[in-house]
Amino acid sequence: MLKNILLLILLTTNIFANDKVSLQLQWKHQFEFAGFYIAKEKGFYKEVGLDVELKEFDFTRNIIDDVCKGEVTFGTSYPSSILEKFNGKDIVLLSAILQLSPHILVSLKSSGIKSIEDFKNKKIMIEDNAILTTTIKSMLRSHYVSFKDMEKLKHTFDIDDLIDGNVDIITAFSSNELYALNKKGIKYDTWDPKDYGFDFYDVILFTSTNELKNNPQRVDNFRKASLKGWEYAFNNIDETVDLILEKYNTQNRTKEALTYEANRLKKLAYSNTKELGNIDQNKIQRIYDMYNLMGLIKNRIEFDKFIYKPKTINDLSSRNNILTEKEISYLDKKQNITMCIDPDWMPFEKFDKNGKHIGISKDYFEIFEKKLDIPITVIKTKSWTETLEFAKNRRCDIISLAMKTDIRKQYMNFTEPYISIPLVLATKDDIPFIDNFQDINNKKVGLVQGYALIEVLKKKYPNLNIIEVKNTQDGLHKVADGKIFGFIGNVADIGYVFKTNYIANLKITGKFTERWELGIAVRNDDLILLNIFQKAIQDIPNKVKQNIFNNYMAIKYEKGIDYTLLWKTSFGFIFSLFILIFFLIRQNRLQKEIEHLNTNLELKIKEEVEKNRKKDALMFKQSKLASMGEMLGNIAHQWRQPLNRINLSLEVIDTVVEDPIIDKQIIQKKIQNAQKNLKYMSNTIEDFTNFFHPNKHMVEIDIVEIMNKSIELIETRLSNIELNISSLDKVIYKTYENELIQVLLIVLNNAIDNFDIKNTINPKIDIIITLKDNLTIEIVDNGGGVPKDVILKIFEPYFTTKFKSEGTGLGLYMAKMIVEDSMKGKLEFASNSYGVTFKIIL
Repeated sequence: MLKNILLLILLTTNIFANDKVSLQLQWKHQFEFAGFYIAKEKGFYKEVGLDVELKEFDFTRNIIDDVCKGEVTFGTSYPSSILEKFNGKDIVLLSAILQLSPHILVSLKSSGIKSIEDFKNKKIMIEDNAILTTTIKSMLRSHYVSFKDMEKLKHTFDIDDLIDGNVDIITAFSSNELYALNKKGIKYDTWDPKDYGFDFYDVILFTSTNELKNNPQRVDNFRKASLKGWEYAFNNIDETVDLILEKYNTQNRTKEALTYEANRLKKLAYSNTKELGNIDQNKIQRIYDMYNLMGLIKNRIEFDKFIYKPKTINDLSSRNNILTEKEISYLDKKQNITMCIDPDWMPFEKFDKNGKHIGISKDYFEIFEKKLDIPITVIKTKSWTETLEFAKNRRCDIISLAMKTDIRKQYMNFTEPYISIPLVLATKDDIPFIDNFQDINNKKVGLVQGYALIEVLKKKYPNLNIIEVKNTQDGLHKVADGKIFGFIGNVADIGYVFKTNYIANLKITGKFTERWELGIAVRNDDLILLNIFQKAIQDIPNKVKQNIFNNYMAIKYEKGIDYTLLWKTSFGFIFSLFILIFFLIRQNRLQKEIEHLNTNLELKIKEEVEKNRKKDALMFKQSKLASMGEMLGNIAHQWRQPLNRINLSLEVIDTVVEDPIIDKQIIQKKIQNAQKNLKYMSNTIEDFTNFFHPNKHMVEIDIVEIMNKSIELIETRLSNIELNISSLDKVIYKTYENELIQVLLIVLNNAIDNFDIKNTINPKIDIIITLKDNLTIEIVDNGGGVPKDVILKIFEPYFTTKFKSEGTGLGLYMAKMIVEDSMKGKLEFASNSYGVTFKIIL
């Protein structure tokens, strides 16, 4: 009998034991693998039934082979894993933790290396594995440099070899070695492949196709738990670093070094994506093309089978797949779940005019209701305070969205957060960027009455002067009215108010490390219901969560601006033009010398003729150089505003990608705006080249369409301006399309600048297009007239009424030159007390 009982216990234990799996890391323990440590130590793997062994890197092992053979279940790898697949290895990519590789080249300032071309005849310390260095090889090759041009040394992975001058260049990780150089105060240069277009993934999580085929749920669970660990690690860097120091610090790294690594890797993980671990098939295709060009590809593959596709809303698990029989029986007996919400907290939730539950939480609970197959009834409350009272008195089983606090734990349990939002500060427009609560000590800041953050922040920052307000809108109005310094909330609800309720002169001034962690609060006398909702949350894919946040964000964000890349780009182009001018001058000088030799062979009578001819040539050369100088100035003028708009788009994108929950549409829109401006800039170069080239071709175009295209390019500048177009639906005319767009942009920007200078109230632009004997385009603004002395100079080059830093005075001069010299038309100007009129007649 006793034997039977022991056998039953043993069998039962084995049935419910966690699956043992292993993960082979691609390097030694450091923050590079922090998400996996967190998933293990925080029990995220155990929650999905996995017992995970983490294996530190071993030089004697081949990770790809070990995974394919089943000796380890999962692995992380460099971009080489992509190449291995193309060359026959049977693997599947699950996630790319780093969207950009930290693998770079480093040289010291003292080395005299100022460009990649200077690498020739230098000593470079680089890994023997040529595959690992493909991005670096590609970067070098793009500048006609190869490893054959350098003395290649075996890598010792010791930064002192660079510092001591034993080597001129080393491969390094921007997240590691740069910290040592910074700490020692050593000046250096970095050569990053991503800056040259070679943007490969790194820390790629993968498994074998056999593992995916035989254990699809296990693979999905492992991937989700790992990404959950990474999200926690990046949101709690200090805690994660302490964990590494305690359990995983085999390299004896300092806390400061690990923290530096963490912050660098976080930027790389969220670069160009809000979805942690994202793998884009288009990017894999680009990487394939690069490997193929280098002659490293043996086979073609099906990309869609190479990249793992997580679950979507259409294949969410039913309750039978995620709940135990006991939990299903519980739901069948309960028949209905009662829920309280915050009655006025959009975009998260509220009751609309008809008392209907709407908002983000509504979208989630529609999924939960369908997944759990049980009605969820919303109990009406008048305020958040009343919602908490109802929960205390057991009038509702759950609260849809709540943050865990010590006080609330007395009557509620909490699931893991399913919404994690950055904490931000909204202030007036003139306040500079703030990133620390210490910077607003003793200032009055608003928080919604009854919110958990009041308890949390008062405990952590006792000097904060917190003023409780009714709701987010009330708090923002108090900021606008000057009653409080700022309002603390999250990007979603503040963004929603900015979008739906115009409140002038406000912006988000700071984003803090603290986050709004919102889960489901469940009455603390019902542990089964807590477990049910915990499992329901874990079964929702990240993409579904992100889709729920669509159309809720509209934020103006204060952040430092980095013009470096844009300056480098524009400077490179301008420098190239100067080089072109230099060679033209040199060529002309050479021609003069040849002509001078020829004249010595001519008869005396021809000397005067030759002198006159040389004068004509000199005049021609001077005229041509003057024209090129004008072209250079004109391009600089035409590029200034598009460059600023592109920079602003990049600034918004940089802000958005730091927060993984914000919708992808924001980034896509800004990218489209940047692409429009880049196309315009590219066309500008071509048009200016064509302007001095006799072979130009007119094309038939729709003038109305061209006007709309011009307006689209500067739509952000026109957001507060009333714009009216009076025209037929189509006006077909044969002319130079891009040159006409340039002229329209110059005139429109001139009107907008005038509005800004004069602070015009209710600015307005009227555009009238007519086609009779001539095509006439009139652009009329209500910005007031201009003085007579200005009218006489309006089309003179380098005349401007703006500050020198804002205008060159070439715009209207250039517009007149294009219309009258190139397009053989007229550009007329008139002014009165109402405003000014520009008339283009072709």
